[in-house]
Amino acid sequence: MTEDCVIAAAAFVGAWRWLATRLPAGTLAEHDGLLVATSGLADRTLNPAFAVSSSRDPAGAVRWSAAVRATLPAPTTGIDLPESRYPDLERALADLGYVERARRPGMLIESDSLTEAECDGPLVVRRVTSTADWVAYVELQAETFGMTPEVARGFPTYEAITGTADVTLLVGAHEGTVVSAASVFMTGTVAALYGVATAPASRGRGFGTAITAHAVRDAAGLGAAFVALQATSDGYSMYRRLGFRDVGDWVVHVDPAVE
Repeated sequence: MTEDCVIAAAAFVGAWRWLATRLPAGTLAEHDGLLVATSGLADRTLNPAFAVSSSRDPAGAVRWSAAVRATLPAPTTGIDLPESRYPDLERALADLGYVERARRPGMLIESDSLTEAECDGPLVVRRVTSTADWVAYVELQAETFGMTPEVARGFPTYEAITGTADVTLLVGAHEGTVVSAASVFMTGTVAALYGVATAPASRGRGFGTAITAHAVRDAAGLGAAFVALQATSDGYSMYRRLGFRDVGDWVVHVDPAVE
C-alpha cells in the first residue's frame, strides 16, 4: 500500500470508527485484520466491514465478519478494502463465493494545496448549528443519496455532533436557500469528506465545488494535513479540478447469497 493509500485508509476507517461508537445502534468489532463498523441504520451501505491489516487466517476472518454481521438487526454490506493491498484476503473472498459489488476511487489532497473554486453566484457556507440548517442538511442527504429521511437524520444524529470537533456538518446557501451540503470527519491529522450533496435544481453551477473547497479549508483549520474521500462518478472530475489525486480504488466484496 502506498503512503497516500495508508493516509486515506486512516481517514476512512477513522470516520467509521467514530460513527460506530457514537450512534445509538452502532456496532464496532475487530478480529484478525477485519473491522466491522456499523451505524445500525436501515441502509446496508451504512453498515460496512473493512480490511485494516493483513490476516493470519483470511478465510477465518471473513467467516468471523459474516457471523458478526449476521447477528445485527440492520442490513449490512460486504467487506471494503483497497484493491490489491491484501491479496490473500481477496483470494479467500473469491474462494468463499464473494463477488465485487461496488468500486469507488479513493482520492487525497494535502489541505494546503487546494485549487481555488469558482461558482455561479455567492455561496454562504456555514456549520450546522441550527434546527433549520439541520433540516436542510438532512433533506439534501436524503435526496442526493436515496436515503429515507429517517436514515439521513441518523447519519450522524444531530445530538452526536453537538459539542464535538471531530465531525463538522456544513451547508451552503445561495440567495438564502440551502443548495449544498457536506460533512468532515477528523481522525488526528487526517480528515474524511463524506456526503457532498447539491440540490438537483442547483447543479452545474459550482456549488458542490465551492462547498468541497470550504470543507477542505475547514479541515485544515482543525489541524488536518490531508483530506481523503471516496468519489462518485458524478463528483470525480470535480475533485480532480480541486487538486485531489487518485490513491487507488476501494472495492466492496459481498456474498451474493446473503447480501
